[in-house]
Amino acid sequence: EQKEGMVQINDAINSLDKVTQENAATSSQIDGLSSQASELSARLINITSKAVLSPNSHKQVCNIELTQTIAKYKNDHINFKDENFSKLDSLEEWQVEDSDACNLGSWIKQCETNSEPFIHNAQWNNLKEIHHHLHVDIQDYIIKNAKKESNDALQQSAKIIEENTLNLFVCLDNILLENFKTTNNA
Repeated sequence: EQKEGMVQINDAINSLDKVTQENAATSSQIDGLSSQASELSARLINITSKAVLSPNSHKQVCNIELTQTIAKYKNDHINFKDENFSKLDSLEEWQVEDSDACNLGSWIKQCETNSEPFIHNAQWNNLKEIHHHLHVDIQDYIIKNAKKESNDALQQSAKIIEENTLNLFVCLDNILLENFKTTNNA
């Protein structure tokens, strides 16, 4: 009986030793993860301390839903350019989506139908004009490419597209500022 008791005690001690070793390994892993999290936190603080935000940045995110919507339309137009430019190797001519028919064009019409408070200004009209020109400019590029115009003509056309894309993005950011003004003056 004593021998069996000693075996049981020995087994219990071995089990405890095994659990202690597993706990030590887990503790070591947790310590490692904690160190990694600390390093990441320090890097994030370092990166964010170097970030320079415009004074209007906080105003542009006062309406998170509108900010997300506008970010989506920016991405849509990057994809719109990419989709059309990916077909240029064919040297074919095709019709690009009309500015009124794309997602941004539909959103513009919806905002006007709903008489959103941020549409009653010059920024809104500028947005619509630049948006329209961007679609026309991409169509113009496609036509020039199909006609095999010179690289200089294509580069000039591409430069206009890039400028209008950036201008479109600035207009969309300005709509966020207009939204801030109208919601805070109401």
